[in-house]
Amino acid sequence: MTQAAEFLGEILDDSIFQIDGNAAARNFWYGVCAVIGIAAFFNFAQKVTAFSRLRSAASNRPHPASPSNFLTISLATVTAIGREASYPQFMPQNGIVANLFKIPPMGTIILLVAYLVPTATLTTLEGGVTRVCIDSKSIKKWTPGSHVLLSVPVIGILQSHPATIASIPSSHGGKLVFLLKGHKGFTGRLITAAETSPGSRPTWKARIDGPYGNTADYATFDTVLLISGSTVVDSDTDSDEITSIDEKGTKITSRPKATSASSVNSGTRSSVLPCAVFHSGRPDFHPLIGELLEKAEGETGIAVCGPLGLNSKVRDYGGQV
Repeated sequence: MTQAAEFLGEILDDSIFQIDGNAAARNFWYGVCAVIGIAAFFNFAQKVTAFSRLRSAASNRPHPASPSNFLTISLATVTAIGREASYPQFMPQNGIVANLFKIPPMGTIILLVAYLVPTATLTTLEGGVTRVCIDSKSIKKWTPGSHVLLSVPVIGILQSHPATIASIPSSHGGKLVFLLKGHKGFTGRLITAAETSPGSRPTWKARIDGPYGNTADYATFDTVLLISGSTVVDSDTDSDEITSIDEKGTKITSRPKATSASSVNSGTRSSVLPCAVFHSGRPDFHPLIGELLEKAEGETGIAVCGPLGLNSKVRDYGGQV
């Protein structure tokens, strides 16, 4: 009985969640108050407009519904634009389509689109990298190595940048995470926006086209070579996953390669994989791939995730050997 009571007490004890819960509740009620305030303002404006028109009609003024001052003209213009934009509705006239499909008015479609527009959070990381975390209500499933065309209209209204998804659906609360190295153009403006407005603008409206691409199941190959470059290494197997695979009995061979002799001599040993030494730089893949294919048994899969030049060079080497 005592153990059951203690267990029940632990379940009902929410002290660890009080801070986060209070913050979430506070933000929720702030949002509710804002919505109520906006609705009350428009309701008050509508009643004032109706009262003004009735008063003008009682005074026998011509065109009592016509706006007479700057405030009423502005209000009438805004409401007319919003109202008329929501009116159009396409309805099939004949055939089976007309009986089976009913398309909602444009106003309803606009509300649905506004609800589905993803929001992005920008965070600067070391090395001039921007971490883009997007909460999308329409994209909830993707495969490792998939990429999208990412657009942030405020930063570049007509620009879309390819980006590899560096997360999986079960991580980060189902959000899509991208790591973009800041260069010129879109990625440069992206990291500038993340650095200059971290607090004043916590979220950004984004547009996602995709996801595209699909990788083969590496379990179907006898030998697999994973090559990662730039900031997209997250889509390949990381050190923790390699350790997990090694513990399951899969044979893992780590042979880091690098171009310059200085980088080879200054390699750092991994605390996760003591047998592996990591170096920076782009290696010569021709002998690496040739040696791998010579000693491989059965089918060999080569997966490349990185810049276009890296993909092209590895593809050429694979074709040569």
